[in-house]
Amino acid sequence: MDAGDTDALFLRAFPALLADLREHLEKILWSQQARDRDGTRRHQSRVDARDLSRMTASIERFQEEPQLLDTTLRDVVPELVSAFLVVLNKNRKQKPGFVSSAAAISRVLYVLCKARGERVIVGFFNNEPRWLEPLLSAFEEGTNPRPDGGEMPWEERYILLLWLSHLMLAPFDLSSISSQDPSLPLPSSHGLHLPAGLPQVSLRAVTQCMKYMQTATKERDAAAKLLARLALRPDMRKLGVPNALVQWAATYFAILSGGLSNIHQSLGILCFLSKLAKSASKGENDTLIPSIYKTCQSIIGDSRLEFLRSSAVARSSLIKTFRSIVLLSRRAAMAEDAPDATTIMEEVIQHLLEALADSDTPVRNAASKALGAITLHLGTEDAQMATEVIQAILDTLSEDVLWEGPKRNLAAVDPLRWHGLTLTLAQLLHKRAPKPEQIPDIVNALILALTFEQRSSTGSSVGSNVRDAANYGIWALSRRYTSAELLVVDTSTIRATNPAQKLLSIPQVLAIELVAAACCDPVGNIRRGSSGALQELIGRHPDTVAEGITLVQTVDFQGVGLRSRAMTDVSLAAAKLDSMYWDGLASALLGWRGIAAAETSSRISASKAFASLGSLRSFLTMHAMVSDLLLSLKEKNSIEERHGLMLALAECIIECKKLAAMCGDKHISIPSGSSEECLVVPFQFMYGYWNVFGQEVDISPNDLLWSTRKPELTAAAIMSLVSALSKVEMPDGIQFKAPALNEISTGMQRAWGDLDLCLPRQEKEILQAIPEAAYRFIEFVPRQFRQNCVQHWINLVQADAGSGRSPYGGLLALGAVTPVVTFDVFETIVKELCIRCYPTYEIDSRVVALQSLSLVLRHSDRYADIESMQQEVVPTIRRALLTGLDDYTVNERGDVGSLVRLAAIETASSSKSKENPHEKWAVYNRTIHQAIARLALEKLDKVRIAASRCLADKSNNEYKVFDTLQHVVSSYEYFRSALAFAFEYGTVYWLKEVILEGYYSAAAMGTETTVQASRKALVDALEELAVDGRGSLVDFGQSFVGHLDECVRFHPDRKLVPVLEVLAFLLDMQILQKMGKAFSWRNLHSLVQKSHYKSSNLQKIATAIDVYRGLADVPSERAAAIKKLQTMLLHQYPKIRVAAAEALFMVTENEQLKPIDWSAPTKDLKVVVGQMENRGAALRRKALRGVEELRYGTPGKSRS
Repeated sequence: MDAGDTDALFLRAFPALLADLREHLEKILWSQQARDRDGTRRHQSRVDARDLSRMTASIERFQEEPQLLDTTLRDVVPELVSAFLVVLNKNRKQKPGFVSSAAAISRVLYVLCKARGERVIVGFFNNEPRWLEPLLSAFEEGTNPRPDGGEMPWEERYILLLWLSHLMLAPFDLSSISSQDPSLPLPSSHGLHLPAGLPQVSLRAVTQCMKYMQTATKERDAAAKLLARLALRPDMRKLGVPNALVQWAATYFAILSGGLSNIHQSLGILCFLSKLAKSASKGENDTLIPSIYKTCQSIIGDSRLEFLRSSAVARSSLIKTFRSIVLLSRRAAMAEDAPDATTIMEEVIQHLLEALADSDTPVRNAASKALGAITLHLGTEDAQMATEVIQAILDTLSEDVLWEGPKRNLAAVDPLRWHGLTLTLAQLLHKRAPKPEQIPDIVNALILALTFEQRSSTGSSVGSNVRDAANYGIWALSRRYTSAELLVVDTSTIRATNPAQKLLSIPQVLAIELVAAACCDPVGNIRRGSSGALQELIGRHPDTVAEGITLVQTVDFQGVGLRSRAMTDVSLAAAKLDSMYWDGLASALLGWRGIAAAETSSRISASKAFASLGSLRSFLTMHAMVSDLLLSLKEKNSIEERHGLMLALAECIIECKKLAAMCGDKHISIPSGSSEECLVVPFQFMYGYWNVFGQEVDISPNDLLWSTRKPELTAAAIMSLVSALSKVEMPDGIQFKAPALNEISTGMQRAWGDLDLCLPRQEKEILQAIPEAAYRFIEFVPRQFRQNCVQHWINLVQADAGSGRSPYGGLLALGAVTPVVTFDVFETIVKELCIRCYPTYEIDSRVVALQSLSLVLRHSDRYADIESMQQEVVPTIRRALLTGLDDYTVNERGDVGSLVRLAAIETASSSKSKENPHEKWAVYNRTIHQAIARLALEKLDKVRIAASRCLADKSNNEYKVFDTLQHVVSSYEYFRSALAFAFEYGTVYWLKEVILEGYYSAAAMGTETTVQASRKALVDALEELAVDGRGSLVDFGQSFVGHLDECVRFHPDRKLVPVLEVLAFLLDMQILQKMGKAFSWRNLHSLVQKSHYKSSNLQKIATAIDVYRGLADVPSERAAAIKKLQTMLLHQYPKIRVAAAEALFMVTENEQLKPIDWSAPTKDLKVVVGQMENRGAALRRKALRGVEELRYGTPGKSRS
């Protein structure tokens, strides 16, 4: 429901977007290289599809602000049109990734028509009659499929049809334009019999129109428009073409039946009749009225055409045709053979009034426009009948509106009919059809419509279009009627206004309603529409609205785009201008647009806005607002509305506290239930608000247990209310009487019971709110009650210890209350939380326990001097943290251990303050620092981000580390700086090891971007090292072997496999081979063999094969690596056999490996592998003899 500020950003960026559009246009129209002999630029013959896509995308950005295109259309469209005429008949042979220039230009013109409207774009088309026949010929040629596959796309056909209809306005006879004599008549398959002697160009045009009026695309409307333009030409009327076409349409519908129908052809013919009737409204074709009207009436009443009436497009076309017929029949009333204009009008008006309740919005829009045009026309000839039509609309709007005192209930009205009626009223106001005497009833209807809302059975809104039409109506009323006409209206006669508005003027009342709608309506377009209507109202009627200019600047069109901002910031600024706006906004926030809104986020914003309004007034006003909320809570409300009321009550109590602080210990007069008033101290009076629990707020256990009652909403509201009430602390020096204590304790008891029922909830929003509510409540209550509450929560947590699960809310509550408990209780809480950080508990319990530990560590300063804190509590917390930092649990949800690691990092960040980083009791030590440094380079991006931030907070002289916040954690620079720190001479060994351990995880198992960046950083870092010496490549190799040895002996596969992956990568990149004989390759080879000995981990074995492939490039290890790969050809797993064969082929290039199916059973492969081993042994012996010959000379020579 929150619309962003994209429109404001777009307005600032649109000059650059127009420049981009011009740049894309250059690429589409002109060749960047080819030129004519005279040096002029040459048009493209083909256009890159990517350039075309970018061009259309740049235009479509203007869909919501199409008027911004007007400054460039006068240059762009003529240039496109000229280019189209040049490339019209060029080669259309298709090429992958390219489209023909004509098709590309047509596509751009179509998108422009879609964004700005075809009427505006067609106005820039070339209207020279000489182009009529070439364009028609190109259209005919392109519509026939060709062998080369260059068929004309539908966008090009659509543009050509629009262009041809534009050229039909030429004032010359078609016989003078046609290049040949009259041709054969139209094929009889269409059932159309045209008069003889028609020019050939007209017959060709009619043929194409008949063909494309049957399509389902926009070509249908364009073809119907072309046919109507052609029929109404003076030369065609003389030949009787319009009568022939109307007769053909009537015959078509007379013989039409549902079973043999073509719905698209029927829609095309209806569209043609509509355009024909509209274009004939100038009086030249009055004789067409009876036939067209009779045809339309038959469509409405014929049961055979029910399939056609079910189409919204058909109903819209009929309504447009009826509108033109009524307007035309009034002018033709004097003709002898003309139909009865009054009868036609009455029948059409009745049909339009019924159509206002149509289920399709386009039909209601067409009906409202038709009624507006007809009523305006009646006003000039039959004012009485026009007044009756308007009154009928107003009377219909008053039906089924139930009044409950001053409140209206619109639950029984038809939202579709209301939309149609309100839209019709707006159309009439825009044409100034209603008389000024009817303004009171009209304003009453518009105010009702502006606040209209209904919900469907599924909960979705069905009233937004009514409010949108009301904005249009108020805008039209402001624009078409003078200030004098509005100011003379008696507001007291308008029932929809509030009692406080009875003495105000009509402009002021409308301004109040528009401000409320602009700030509170859930739909962004309606908020903006109300802002626009308010601007029109104040601009057209100056000095009639309080603080008018300032109000317009405050309730800005762009400012109300974001609902949360409109409801809080804009409404608060508007309420400061005048008390009238304060009253209107407060009333709106208490209704369905605010506290009772359907969306949770809207209710939260409304509650804050409502309390902010109260902060502008006194304590008495805020108390009255709280009283109104309490009265509303006593009523039977929906769950959502109760949620909103409780949130608003909590926010108002917080504001009450601020206002009460301003009063201090002064006594103020508070209205009581009787006619008398009582004097109270505000803070003492506010303590009585605890009594809402059990009275106004009567929550049953089922409200927090049954999912059908949305317990998450009730729980969130309870915690907000408890937290707000607990913040009402009595200032020093103010005392309250003892009798109030008993009442307060009863409310507290009930509040604690409701809060206790909220703790088992697991929703994210609830868990976020529990710490604040629990801490505030425990801090507020008396000491003895506090101990009982905390002990109850400890028992609650301990009761579920054996199940592996824990009440999440209870864990968070215990962590939050540690600042206000004794050390013994504190120690018990810490132990309970730390126990739940181990793998015996489920993942979510571990995460919540660590989050609760984070709360504990933020406030553990008060226990720093206790000896047991350092000896027992701190080591317990450290062990729990280290367990969480090394949690790599994987289940069907994936790496769920990352959730634990993130929570542990957050807890570690809370374990040591920046102000005093060397506290002796601090949990953060070198071991935890090691784990965080490792996680700052691990495989998951989100974990690296959290760990790097933690390191940035903890980095100091004691725990120095690389700069983690200088670069993005997935960038090359980030990994490069980490490796540089690790390779730097002087870096302590333990820190170097953990950095490399984390790095191996990212380089082997991270995302594609992370793997690429980290590996490139490693290659560049190693290439800068010397081969031998201190800090050399050999040192790195020996360190790597030591780490691999440790992983093989002590660590699980999740740490070993990444190390093998990096080793295989470095061997593939020929980095490690540079060490030559200075490195112990035999030791490395042995460790690799040990790493997968008797292993069933396929990933690890496959990675080891990659390592053997790299070791085969080392001369001293080549023979052993090949032998190992050969033995793995008989591995028990087919996948490993295939991988070994591929690696062996890459090493030896033995072609005999290729035709063998290595996934076959091993018994079938033993013979082949044996032959290969024998052949390999023979080759190795031959190679050894060759080496001996080179070393000792010819065979048989003595070696002595």
